[in-house]
Amino acid sequence: MARGNNLRLTLKNMKLSGVLQMKQANATSHPRASILTAARKRLQLETVRRKAAETSLMESRQHYGQLLVKSGLMKEQLRKLSLRILLARKEERKHISCELHDDITQILTGINGRSA
Repeated sequence: MARGNNLRLTLKNMKLSGVLQMKQANATSHPRASILTAARKRLQLETVRRKAAETSLMESRQHYGQLLVKSGLMKEQLRKLSLRILLARKEERKHISCELHDDITQILTGINGRSA
């Protein structure tokens, strides 16, 4: 068992040293290494910028969702207030109508009383 662990560690160390050697070789053997490094940095910056934009969009979406809910509540309040106004107008018309009816009845009664 210990031999298997040692073999794994050796393989892991070989793999790590091979990766490091490849990176060093690539950096020195490829003249485009600096171009690739710059491109990678630009991609990283673009990723950060896009994630910030995505976060901003999510916050904006949430904000406008809240505004939409508020708008719905205000619309319902407006509907209820409009209904109350209409009912108040109806009641006022009914009240004025009753007063006019009573006044006209009294006037007509008075006219009939004088002519009799």
